[in-house]
Amino acid sequence: VHDWGWRVPFILALVPGLISVWGRRFMPESEAYLEEQTIAREKSAARIEGGVDAADVQAAAAREKSVRNVVTNHSSNILIGVGGVASFAVLQYGGFVWTSSFLAKRGMPPSGSMLASLTARVLMILLALPVGWLTDRKGIAWVVFTAAAALAVCGLPFFMVLDAYPTNVPIVVAVVGVGYAILGALGGSTFFFYVVELFP
Repeated sequence: VHDWGWRVPFILALVPGLISVWGRRFMPESEAYLEEQTIAREKSAARIEGGVDAADVQAAAAREKSVRNVVTNHSSNILIGVGGVASFAVLQYGGFVWTSSFLAKRGMPPSGSMLASLTARVLMILLALPVGWLTDRKGIAWVVFTAAAALAVCGLPFFMVLDAYPTNVPIVVAVVGVGYAILGALGGSTFFFYVVELFP
């Protein structure tokens, strides 16, 4: 397992990657996108023929002003978004990466750690659709708040269980493979939509 086990997650990721490439290659563009492309090509051709247009200069100035406007008027939303993304990055790193090295130092065999991580990733993938459905029913803010509250409540108890039973594979799979996976699915499946909604 030591020689080839690290390849398993990459092989498993190949399937959804190939499906994405196939879907992107054969999925037709929407009518709205095609219309926008046609208009953009016509404007580009007109710009080449007529030189620089004053409207283009005004549009560039408006874009620069809009970035400054977002930073000035929505700084609290930016901080909430950055803080939220950082908190779920800590869950991803602490729950999956750091926990594996912590358990290895405490005597967990690599196969047990890999089983827990693989179980977590598979469960997160399987929970993505139900979490999306829950988000549609309850709203993004409700799901993200629930994930954050669950992480705040469960983080220390999960760690204490792992600290007490670092070599017990079923317990590690239950905590990392199921517990962290549920927290990761709740937060990770919808969190970036929450960040988008911060900026109406």
